[in-house]
Amino acid sequence: MLARGPDGCALSAMVGTMKYLALEIAARAAPETEEQHDPGDPNGRKVGDKVEVMPDDYGKVRVSGEIVALSAQHIAIRRHEVRAGDVIVHFPRAGFLVFDA
Repeated sequence: MLARGPDGCALSAMVGTMKYLALEIAARAAPETEEQHDPGDPNGRKVGDKVEVMPDDYGKVRVSGEIVALSAQHIAIRRHEVRAGDVIVHFPRAGFLVFDA
């Protein structure tokens, strides 16, 4: 018999299992992103600054954290998630806004 999710759908049960496994893997892993400085950052941001990153088109949810890596093309921030532990989230600079936290 195929496992089913709360909505009776086998796919939602599989997605729930995959989400659980992804969180388990993240919780046991350690971030490996090396610090990267951008001395030419036009806003004067630097590694260690606390910021919030948000898409500039839709899904306007801010993600907060501390800058780990910064360049003209990307920004990576460290954040702590209760279920996943410390994670580093990478964003392209194009299409995202960065705010001081």
